Amino acid sequence: MLTAIKNNRLPEAKRLLDLACGNGVLGIYATQTLIGNGKEEVSIDFIDESYMAVAASQTNFSQLISTRYPCKANFIVEDSLSHTEKRYDWIICNPPFHRGNAIETETAKRLFRDSHRHLENNGELWIVDNHHLKYHQALEKIFSNYRLIFSDHRFSVIAAKKIN
Repeated sequence: MLTAIKNNRLPEAKRLLDLACGNGVLGIYATQTLIGNGKEEVSIDFIDESYMAVAASQTNFSQLISTRYPCKANFIVEDSLSHTEKRYDWIICNPPFHRGNAIETETAKRLFRDSHRHLENNGELWIVDNHHLKYHQALEKIFSNYRLIFSDHRFSVIAAKKIN
């Protein structure tokens, strides 16, 4: 995803969400890139179901962003977007696909549906796709469109735009 962010046209975004944020690296890099491209008013939310993940993203953000760039950030422990009415211009997500040792994609599909509901019109969801999971099929059903941003032998970055 970092290569995709660096080498592609980014959405016109002021409100960004790193959904299932883990340690926050995707959201931090996206925020740095937006601010580096001249966006002055960027805000980002980091959401994950894990307290440890959210704490790690908060620590990383404070070390890498908050002292260098003007940016508002929120750190939220939730397993979805069901407890907020916020709208976003750009959502990035590296969806989880393991429950214990089992591979499952229902969590990712729920996150995609939540993202669609919480994107502004013309907002974009960018996801990291493990090729064997075939997330593009779910994205096409929910968004009716998607485009390939980046691909290598194991992963892709796919963008889907909300169009009403």
